[in-house]
Amino acid sequence: VALDASGGDWHVEDLSFHTDFSCSESSALNQDAREFISSSGTGGLDPSRAFDSNGTTTAWIASCGSSNCQASNLWLGMLLNDSQVATVLCVRISQSHRQFAASAIALERWETEVVNGAGSSGSSTSQAGFWLRVREWHNILPESTNGVLLEDSMLQVVCDGGIPIGNDLVHDCDGTKQPWDECTVQCKEGYSGQSSTFVCADDFSYMGIAPSC
Repeated sequence: VALDASGGDWHVEDLSFHTDFSCSESSALNQDAREFISSSGTGGLDPSRAFDSNGTTTAWIASCGSSNCQASNLWLGMLLNDSQVATVLCVRISQSHRQFAASAIALERWETEVVNGAGSSGSSTSQAGFWLRVREWHNILPESTNGVLLEDSMLQVVCDGGIPIGNDLVHDCDGTKQPWDECTVQCKEGYSGQSSTFVCADDFSYMGIAPSC
């Protein structure tokens, strides 16, 4: 989901969802998709253009028809087979030019829920659902030359917000922590103080009180 397509257009050359933290090619889910979906396309461009094997030689282009594009109006994704369960741990996205890029995006997944008494004739239940926001990334754009972005953005689905910073602190909060994982923050050698535990919240930011060293 594009969170800040302020120019009204979003160009995505390549997009892939991965089941490991390094966005390795072997972990890409693209080949397992039964359908590619999107908010809209300009000129009839199919969303599969962002997922095909042609890489950056093809692109999906979407427009919300306004320079004041609202957050979440533009989105791109895939549907997996009903029987397939996958956890996305890394997202790789290639955007062509700063003028048509989103510097902030979000990852969402479809959550299915059973609604009692809402089924079709002869059934007492029906399946409904909603898009659940997994996490957001901001300031994702890489270096550019004359506006052309020079590399992909590789976005890990890990806890990396709210990590305590201090010249007198050390921690083990880096890495692949997930919501409700814990890490330890303590005083550096040569300093004294009680260590503390930080917990990764659902928004992938740490909660805790840094030790006083």
